[in-house]
Amino acid sequence: MLNTVEENKKKNSQIIKEKNQLELVTSKGSENLMDALTYKRVTHDISEIRKLVDKKRAKGTNVPDATMQLVEIETHINRILKFLGLAK
Repeated sequence: MLNTVEENKKKNSQIIKEKNQLELVTSKGSENLMDALTYKRVTHDISEIRKLVDKKRAKGTNVPDATMQLVEIETHINRILKFLGLAK
């Protein structure tokens, strides 16, 4: 499962597009997909996972939104999968 920089950029663009569409859907009044407590818990869990992936960058004060953190986690997983593929 080898990913190039261009493929990762394309995935990133797609995720941002989906995020924007989701925000439009959830911005209609109080029709959110999840309540505030659940959302807070999910974003906290994402941040904790990101800290495991990249401890150095996760210590910074400039924490991206949850979607961008998921992109970073996915990129890290792709790197690991590529390394494992090469190790075979």
